[in-house]
Amino acid sequence: MDAKGKSRLSVWLYRGSLAVLVLLFVGFSVVMPIDAMAQASRSTNDALNTFIVVGAFVAFGVLSIIIAAGRVFVQRSCLQDIPKRYLPLTPEDLPHRGSRELVLRQMDRSYELAQIFKRPTEAVVHDGLSRPIDESDKNDHPILPPLLNYEDSIKIITSRLKYQGVFCGLMELGPPIRYTFADVIHTLFTQTGQHSLEAAEYIEIYEHIRFSGQEITSIQFLRFMDLSLFLVNVLLRIHQHEQPESELLTPQPNDFDSSSEIDLLNVRDRTSETHYLTTTNTNSTVARRVTAKNSEQELRRLHDALPSEAESYESVVRGRGVSI
Repeated sequence: MDAKGKSRLSVWLYRGSLAVLVLLFVGFSVVMPIDAMAQASRSTNDALNTFIVVGAFVAFGVLSIIIAAGRVFVQRSCLQDIPKRYLPLTPEDLPHRGSRELVLRQMDRSYELAQIFKRPTEAVVHDGLSRPIDESDKNDHPILPPLLNYEDSIKIITSRLKYQGVFCGLMELGPPIRYTFADVIHTLFTQTGQHSLEAAEYIEIYEHIRFSGQEITSIQFLRFMDLSLFLVNVLLRIHQHEQPESELLTPQPNDFDSSSEIDLLNVRDRTSETHYLTTTNTNSTVARRVTAKNSEQELRRLHDALPSEAESYESVVRGRGVSI
């Protein structure tokens, strides 16, 4: 007899003996209360009869509880001995051959998929944050700083523009505290009829970003920044009387995408000869207007202190990364 036949014989002997023992136990357990009642019926002492019958039932119940609890305890202790990452691969663990082969095939498939998806083929972009820099990609030139939080950036930008920034500083508005950011934009553009379409789109994007409850996409963030720079530049030009509004180019939504270099400020370059832009310290980094008080003398002094070609607002933003 081969090993396979011996294994089957041992299994049948184990199962058969277990079945016989269970039947004997159940039979004797059922007969014990009946026999106790029959023996008690022959006695004339009612107290003794009651004690025998009740004692038989109590003994039967206690024994049954002990056996059931012992079975549960043994099963739990056996399960605890199994490793957490254990897979049933052997015939002793999983007798069904088809199930074992299915487990092995799925393990091989999982390994193949892990090798395929170990590194994504495309850049992983999550809404709300700019994507990190891929050091292995030599052609990776991200538009935005890595892992930039769009929501926090927009909150800082709008608060600076409203309370410390270009809008209030240049136009000398001093808006009431109750004014929202949208009210400031309406006051500057919509009510004056200057670039009302761009202002309406700007407010719509701002309110959607802040109050929709959805994550901000890179397209929305770039469009918001594009309109912010455009409207700031409009106020600069109007206040400095350097260029008619008709010469300003309105930014279009298709002027940029999320994977190519973009022109964040679609305004014609024009060098300022009498006005310059500077920035305050890091606690209040906003654009300010510097006007030559003594036209000739002050202008000559500024030309000596600055490079030969004065940098306009657009060149500062593009070339040196000055943020508002």
